[in-house]
Amino acid sequence: MKTSHLLLACCLLASVGALAGFTHAGLEIRGLGISAAPAKFAKDSAGSSILKDHKAVTVKENPAAKEKLQALGPIYPIAEPDLLELFMERINQLKSSGQYQKRFDQEKQKIAELMRNPPAVVGLAKAQEIRIWPLEASIPETLPESLLRQAASVEMPRISRELIFIDGTDKAELDAAKAIAAQRSDSRVVLVNGSIGETSRTLNRRIFFDQGGSLTRLFGIHATPAILFNGTDGPSGMEFPPREVQSVLSNLL
Repeated sequence: MKTSHLLLACCLLASVGALAGFTHAGLEIRGLGISAAPAKFAKDSAGSSILKDHKAVTVKENPAAKEKLQALGPIYPIAEPDLLELFMERINQLKSSGQYQKRFDQEKQKIAELMRNPPAVVGLAKAQEIRIWPLEASIPETLPESLLRQAASVEMPRISRELIFIDGTDKAELDAAKAIAAQRSDSRVVLVNGSIGETSRTLNRRIFFDQGGSLTRLFGIHATPAILFNGTDGPSGMEFPPREVQSVLSNLL
């Protein structure tokens, strides 16, 4: 801080102290070695205190600032290796030995295989008979009674298109999906098992996959093949044996 700035700050402090009715006896900032002589004030015609004169502020070098502090305990050099340098050294070793590219290719192939054949949804059976159920919103039972009544009165929105859930490794289910899709061109086929690419070529259409079984759990599907559709009473789900394709088509609006 420049001397002019310090002088201005000291003058302002002195003026504030005088206006507040305090006696100014001088200013000293010990840590910085800054001191100022007491300022003199006089009364103006209105009776207010005004600064009459002042002495220049002097900035003295503090000897303690040059003093080297002593250590409070023993000091040791850093013995641990730099983590970044250790990491780069390990990477360079793997690259020079060819292991880096080998592991990279392995992970690349693993990811590609997961994209072609995602993990199958577990816990699903083969449908042995037709089961139809209404699709309802999931409403927490802990809600107050008034909110439960209001939620129950809200109608489920219509499904924009039918969703057909099948096991892509089962030929009978593939044939059932193909027959439904031929009549319902706007429907979507969702796999719960099998290869996305092979099923897409077999059905000659875009294929989706229920990764992690999130959709089957959400809509209460327990067996395949199954279809979600808009029934006469609202959105519904249906599980059916592959041989009952005509019965399924007759239920679709």
